[in-house]
Amino acid sequence: MIKKIFLPLLLVLIGSSISHALFIDLVHELDGNSDGSVSYGTITVTEIGGGDLRFEITAEPTALGSPLADIHELYFNLLNDVPATDLLVSDFTPTTLGPISSVETPLTIAGAPNDLFEYGINFGNGGGPAYRFTSVAFTLSASVDLFISHLLETSDPNNTGPVTMAVHFQETAIFGDDSETIGGSPGIPIPEPTTMLLFSTGLVGLLGFIRKNGK
Repeated sequence: MIKKIFLPLLLVLIGSSISHALFIDLVHELDGNSDGSVSYGTITVTEIGGGDLRFEITAEPTALGSPLADIHELYFNLLNDVPATDLLVSDFTPTTLGPISSVETPLTIAGAPNDLFEYGINFGNGGGPAYRFTSVAFTLSASVDLFISHLLETSDPNNTGPVTMAVHFQETAIFGDDSETIGGSPGIPIPEPTTMLLFSTGLVGLLGFIRKNGK
């Protein structure tokens, strides 16, 4: 009886509690110049407590053709159409980033048609070393809980396949231009390894307890 009652409940609770991470490899230059085989940067999004999302963006200066390559803007969609005025960005890394207090929609998308993505965040022009970022991290929150699944709506640029998000990089030296907008193919949410280990350990212990006391 104990097994029949508690085991299904345990599995449901574990499944609903595991946080997820979304990894996006930025390989598609939106003008169609790339072949999808080179990574120019990455975006990782993690669900954190309180219904917030933690973004981490990195640039690959070598692939972008210049050590001065700079993360300029991020573009993304949200399935539940949260008003931009209801979105807040905070907890920046590096601390010199900002101040940015809101998400813009529509944000003029550099190097691509303006209507590709619903939302955008401008991290500032890379006009000098203090504002030249090869990595950026921040937390996105709203009055409603945000989940990885909200980010999976894709945009379909004219010159490349569907992409989930894109980043505009400045000070590049590829494809004959000094800036590029590069997107990532749709990502699939995956459980975080640390969280999986934690819950797996707990599950083994609880199953042992149930087995011992359910006889």
